Amino acid sequence: MEPITISLASRSYDGILPILRGEVTVPGIDLRVRLDNRAARVFAALFDGEVDVPEMSLAELVYYASRGKAHFTAIPVFPSRMFRHRHFFCTRASGIRGPADLNGCRIGFQRWVQTAGVWMRGILVENYGVSPRSQWHVAATHHWDDESEGEVQPRDGSTYNQLIQSTIGWA
Repeated sequence: MEPITISLASRSYDGILPILRGEVTVPGIDLRVRLDNRAARVFAALFDGEVDVPEMSLAELVYYASRGKAHFTAIPVFPSRMFRHRHFFCTRASGIRGPADLNGCRIGFQRWVQTAGVWMRGILVENYGVSPRSQWHVAATHHWDDESEGEVQPRDGSTYNQLIQSTIGWA
């Protein structure tokens, strides 16, 4: 029987090295890996029909599935098994000594629909009493290059302010 060819788009990082090296294989599958370190292009490859399987942010998946926009089946495979939401940084002069002290403060994240940021906001709200209506600030809403999805409408009553990237040197 001929192997089934499946194309995979992913970023190049330690979690997929065993796949790239051929140390992890699936019998009957000819896996063609397309590497790209720009998450926007990796995600778009699925929506544009360029690959069969992309790496995808859990937050992006939940966002699209919960709005009826996910025209694909998700398979929960997690090559990255570390908590990437374990650090908050603040200036010493702020007087912040713990997570609860962030209530009412300006809190920034790279993206609104980003798995680490969703986890971090959820932990702050659920475990430390930080109001979902805190001052959330983000550089972008999605991983996508264009914002064709428009503004994200949070369902928990929270709001966010989108930072202008060029003013903070992220051009």
